[in-house]
Amino acid sequence: TVNQRHLLLLFIIFAFNFSHGQSTNLNLGVPFITQYPKQVFKGGTQTWEIVQGKNGVLYFANNAGLLSFDGLHWETFPLPNQTIVRSVAIDGAENIYVGGQDEIGYFSADSTGKLIFKSIKHQLIDSSQNLADIWDVCIVQGRLFFRTTDKVYMREGGQIQKVFSGEDISMM
Repeated sequence: TVNQRHLLLLFIIFAFNFSHGQSTNLNLGVPFITQYPKQVFKGGTQTWEIVQGKNGVLYFANNAGLLSFDGLHWETFPLPNQTIVRSVAIDGAENIYVGGQDEIGYFSADSTGKLIFKSIKHQLIDSSQNLADIWDVCIVQGRLFFRTTDKVYMREGGQIQKVFSGEDISMM
């Protein structure tokens, strides 16, 4: 019938118009991405983890230490023993916990806003333990947990105790 032909013709015209109605700008809908070379962020070759603070600042666990990026400026905060930062987590008070090679602690802002590192390794119940690499740091219900290759530790009440020890748990 004539009405069906008209409807089919209108459908084809509309479909053609909508399919060609897109802008010829090839970046439409593509997120804006900026790549930063090492010379700009002045960090190490590898970044292990990334977290974001409530203030929007990004923090990176990096071979050179903790890196921060506020959208304009990069800053590097090395650990006192100058080792790799492998893991990072932020608690509710905006303390930035980091796990490194034989080091565990947190960065917090001083009165001027500069991040200062405070080691908590001395809180280990068995202080003779060598922590090796701390691969994961997380905060669960106000308690800090961190993992080496074969142990899991928990910090609560100013003391750090081993809560699990076994074979390689790196894939848990």
